Amino acid sequence: MSADLQAICAAPAGPVVIGPVVTREGGYAFDLWTPKNGLAHSFRYQLVEDACYARKYEIKSQPSKIAGCLIACATLDEFTAALAIGTSGIR
Repeated sequence: MSADLQAICAAPAGPVVIGPVVTREGGYAFDLWTPKNGLAHSFRYQLVEDACYARKYEIKSQPSKIAGCLIACATLDEFTAALAIGTSGIR
């Protein structure tokens, strides 16, 4: 993550981090983290296409809900790193 993006994400609203679609309990899901609500799991979808559609919808709908930064991660490694940055300012 660039220094500019880190500065933007340090805004009072903080970053919203959306994880990749992963397999979970016989289905597909993704995680979403916000400073206010913490980590939340999506609904478990039977089809990967449905989970991908729901994730894309969540990504497109978030900017209108927040004044901070949106980080959509493509891999679990990116998601873990983004959570480390996002939670570093929260004590």
